Amino acid sequence: MTDEHTLAFEDFVGRSIARPGVSNFFDATGIRLHYLEWPGPPGAPVLLLVHGFLGNAHWWDFVAPWLAENYRVIAMDFGGMGDSGYREEYVHATFVEEIRAVIEHLKIAPCTV
Repeated sequence: MTDEHTLAFEDFVGRSIARPGVSNFFDATGIRLHYLEWPGPPGAPVLLLVHGFLGNAHWWDFVAPWLAENYRVIAMDFGGMGDSGYREEYVHATFVEEIRAVIEHLKIAPCTV
């Protein structure tokens, strides 16, 4: 017998999978950067989602579709992670520059990061 919580979770997962992010690339900060986008309603405010160390944009696959009901959602891959290009060296300042590059490339300022 399946309980209502299991059914609710299965519905959540199924609805998340049914709305995957659209994969995009652009060149900035000396590498090719990758991001996923879930369009929201016209004129919706923008959320830029960033992942933790050794993560990737797909960490947001089950959250972003739900946020996109009210927001335009962008999830980026930092350099050396996910589908973004690799570097010889990684420093925090470069990650900040990558965030800035995504905001400028997509012209999404102001946005919430």
